[in-house]
Amino acid sequence: EVTPFVAKFDTYRSALVDALVDSKISHWDKAIRALAAEALARLVSVDPGLFQTSVLGRLVAGCTSFDLTTRHGSALGVAQVVKALADHARLASSGNSEQGLPAAVPHAISNADLAAKVVALVPTIEKARLYRGKGGEIMREGVCALVEATAVAGLALDSTVITKLQQSIDDNLRHPKEEIQQCAIQALRIFAARYYARHSHAVQTRVVDRYIDVLRTDPSPAMRRGFSLGLGALPACVIAPTASDIVSVLCDTLTTLEEDPEVRDAETRRNAAVALGWLMEGAGIAADNGAAERDAQPSAAMPPPNSLAHSIAMQAFEALLQGMTDYATDNRGDVGSWVRLASMAALEKLLFALERAGVCKEEIARRGVAQVLKQLNERIDRVRAAAGGTLVRLLAPGGLSAVPHADELRSMIHAVESENRGWGLARFTFPHTVNALSLPSYRRAVIEGLLMATGCLTEATQTASAGALRAWLARAPASATLAVGADILDV
Repeated sequence: EVTPFVAKFDTYRSALVDALVDSKISHWDKAIRALAAEALARLVSVDPGLFQTSVLGRLVAGCTSFDLTTRHGSALGVAQVVKALADHARLASSGNSEQGLPAAVPHAISNADLAAKVVALVPTIEKARLYRGKGGEIMREGVCALVEATAVAGLALDSTVITKLQQSIDDNLRHPKEEIQQCAIQALRIFAARYYARHSHAVQTRVVDRYIDVLRTDPSPAMRRGFSLGLGALPACVIAPTASDIVSVLCDTLTTLEEDPEVRDAETRRNAAVALGWLMEGAGIAADNGAAERDAQPSAAMPPPNSLAHSIAMQAFEALLQGMTDYATDNRGDVGSWVRLASMAALEKLLFALERAGVCKEEIARRGVAQVLKQLNERIDRVRAAAGGTLVRLLAPGGLSAVPHADELRSMIHAVESENRGWGLARFTFPHTVNALSLPSYRRAVIEGLLMATGCLTEATQTASAGALRAWLARAPASATLAVGADILDV
């Protein structure tokens, strides 16, 4: 807050901007460079003319510097300043949003030549091979920021530039470093929503088909991880023509465990689950029987355009339930827990999407909540903590309306949360969650979870789960005890 205030005074403004551009934007510390870029963006509203005529041009020139820190900081600076100039232009024009995006302001950069240089920055950097070799990873992050800023502003791009920027995104999606993949996903999400909504289905399908083909045929773990997320980041208007194929390949990626342990990749399965959650949340779900079913459900909202068919959502539902049974291990430990966590988060998004469409029937809710309860009674603290949070949200006011035994589960939640210990501590959680054994709809899932906890290698978790189960059996009626015993034998 201090710098924008001081910059209001003409005497100090130029000195502040010069210090950021000449010194901080090329600082040896990556975090300082990022902060300098953000500070420049905060100053745009104070004097947008200064940034249009001087600052942006200096930053653009720095993007092709031989010094790594200068070109990385300059790329971040250009991205932040372009977004700030676009925000300023929107305030001046009161532009309307476009499909959830900020309104496009193609003339946010008033100088046409400078705007052309900004648009050409990414191809220029790639042609000069400036993010390859030593230090190339941070330049990839800068390039992704430039693509994102271009899309946020809605700068005018011809089809050739769109293709080149898409290739740049894809190149970063296949990078083995997860941070770079996340930067590419952030850029792809807004880039596709901005530019592909106006293109023909043929152009959209070409992008989608390339991603699907990688998941079906390419053995490279890095590519499969990135392109799984890429499918989930695409907007509804892009995925609609091939939604069935997209969901099918993501479900196969999530649920297929290769016979050779050496080629299994938990991160790919995790990312497929994440992508399914994004798709369900972003596209929405249509009612099973169209208008007739919505008429029978007065609380159901009309599905958004390009929403997914109910049958496609059910395919994802079954895959996510299977993903929550992933117990694969390697030399890093229980890597299947990454898949279970991602599947549980995606399942929550899917259940809420079904609820909004008015088609979250009792059996669907029961099966989903049962899997969450299984995770809530398992061996890993962070999985239990995540499951507890999921259960709270599903049963909160405004959550799922058709959950069997919802009142009993809410009482269990209140008992755990009243102790203010959190859901991750087994010795405080199990004595309460074990009471779900008295609910026939969830008994089998709770038993499976408790048995996993009892057989784990952590003594504290073993003791807590076994003790909670013995205590419940001691006070349970004989019929419930026999039912639990039968299920234990069956498991």
